[in-house]
Amino acid sequence: SIGATLAALTGCMLLLAWHGATHPALKRLGWAAAAVLVLLAMVFSIHGYRRNVLARSFGDVDGVWRSQASRMEIWHSALRLFRLFPLGTGPGGTALILPMVQGSEHGRYRLDYIHNDTLQFWGDLGPAGWGALAFLLGLVARQGVRGCRVRNHGEAGDVWWRRGAAMAFLAGLLHAQGEFGLSARPGIQVPFVLLCGLLWAWGMDEKEAPDVRPPASSRAWRW
Repeated sequence: SIGATLAALTGCMLLLAWHGATHPALKRLGWAAAAVLVLLAMVFSIHGYRRNVLARSFGDVDGVWRSQASRMEIWHSALRLFRLFPLGTGPGGTALILPMVQGSEHGRYRLDYIHNDTLQFWGDLGPAGWGALAFLLGLVARQGVRGCRVRNHGEAGDVWWRRGAAMAFLAGLLHAQGEFGLSARPGIQVPFVLLCGLLWAWGMDEKEAPDVRPPASSRAWRW
């Protein structure tokens, strides 16, 4: 996936720039690595423009090929769906109803997904459900920001694991703006939810962390 590759490279570039800003001795190396990633992103973008994944399967008709190469036309069909179902279609309903409202420019190809998770969840859940989901992701992002802070001098190296996870969270959200991985692919949904759980835990202070020790009564019976 070209979009996933570009999202991952963006996260890596931001992480390298962050690392270089906090480690002056490694700043040149960090910026050089970031420049290499920018070059890779340009190469993948050019390759993706020439061989669009939506276009390859439907390249037999020029009109269909062009419609698959442009997500903007798919998103216009989504707007027609939103006008018909302002409160949402219900979970999974967008994939069923979207083919009924697609425009003639798509030819014989029937749309299933909007290729934008923000719009896909809006179509399924409506404004209320989408707002609740956005609020939850905002809380996870807040916890991730808290986890990116250095709390003591002994964890200067460990904090970069948490910052890398935060960049992975950001890359997942960036990729979701051009695909439907978070709304329709369990192979992406499950790791993303696990990542959200890690960010939430890392953002908790010691006072907020739950006490996982067994109760005194059970400790007395331990061998």
